[in-house]
Amino acid sequence: MNGQVIELIKAALVPFVLISGEGLIALTMQNRYGRVIDRVRELHHRLTMGEGINKEEVRILYKRGLLLRNSMVFLFSSIMFCLLTSIVTYWTGGSTISFLLFLFSLLLFFLGILLAVIDLMVSYKALEIRIKSSLKS
Repeated sequence: MNGQVIELIKAALVPFVLISGEGLIALTMQNRYGRVIDRVRELHHRLTMGEGINKEEVRILYKRGLLLRNSMVFLFSSIMFCLLTSIVTYWTGGSTISFLLFLFSLLLFFLGILLAVIDLMVSYKALEIRIKSSLKS
């Protein structure tokens, strides 16, 4: 194999390395999202049974659900653009289009991580509200 072919293979495989990391982070976000949804279902069930619930906690859980959902959309979109980068790089031999696709993938990845960090901050605020309300009782 000549050096140019090896470089092309390397360029086409680099996005797959990023996909592995993104996949693990997306799995984590999916687990967090599932826990939020389960908690909202539990609170809804308690509400229908006539129990008093903290409406502020429900509002925060709803906000967290939106943040996590959007984070996953960005992460999965980033994975899709990584795949497109590899395909386009293989077909074109590494064009400007491949570079732009990869750059866009990194931007989506950044946005997904940013929303995940915001969710961490919001989840702590929900914990703070729960602790303060239990201390008042």
